[in-house]
Amino acid sequence: MAESEAERISRSLRENNRVVDAHLSGLSFEDYSLDGAQFENCAASDVRFVSGDLSATIWKDCRFSRCQFSNIRLTDAAFENCAFFDPATTSGCAFRFCELKEARFENCNLSMATYFVCDLFDVRFTDCAMRGAVFERPSFTHSLGEGSRARKVVQRAGHFEDCNLSDADLSEADLSSCSLIKCRLDNADFNGALLVNAALRGCDLNHA
Repeated sequence: MAESEAERISRSLRENNRVVDAHLSGLSFEDYSLDGAQFENCAASDVRFVSGDLSATIWKDCRFSRCQFSNIRLTDAAFENCAFFDPATTSGCAFRFCELKEARFENCNLSMATYFVCDLFDVRFTDCAMRGAVFERPSFTHSLGEGSRARKVVQRAGHFEDCNLSDADLSEADLSSCSLIKCRLDNADFNGALLVNAALRGCDLNHA
C-alpha cells in the first residue's frame, strides 16, 4: 500500500525532524511536536491552520496560497524565500491571533497579508515584498516582570528593512520604537498611528 502524504510527513518528522517537497494541506500542526522542525520546498493552498506550536521552526522555499494561520505560536521561527501571496488571485495569507515574537522573514513575499491582533515583538522583516499588507491592532510590545511596588516595564520593537510596504495599512497601529529602514512606504496609510521614538531612515514616503 502506497504511503500517504500525511504518513510520509509524520515519518520524516520522527526520523530527522525535517520535511521536504511536501504538500501540507492535510496537516494539523496540533498533531506533531514541531519545535525546531525544518520545512523545505513545501506548499499549501486554501488551508486554515489552527493552533499548534511552531516555535523555532525553519521554513525555506515554501509556498502558501490563500491560507490562514490562527492562534499559532511562531516564536523565533525563520522563513527564507517563502511566498504567502497568490498572484493568480492577488490574495495574501492571514495571520490571526498569532504569536510572531522574534520571528524572522527574509526575502519573502507577504503582499496583501493581514496581521490581526498578532504579537509582533522584535519581529524582523528583511528584503520582503509587503505591498498592501494590513496591520490591524498589532502589538510590538513586550512587558517585563511587574513587582508589587515597581511599575511594569514595557519594551517596544519591530524591524523592517529593505521592504516594500507600498499601500500598506498601518492606521491606528502603535509603531513606537519600531525601525523602518530603507523601506518603500509610498501610499501607506498611517492615519492615527503612533510613531514615538520610531526610526524611519531612507524610506520612500511619497503620498503616505
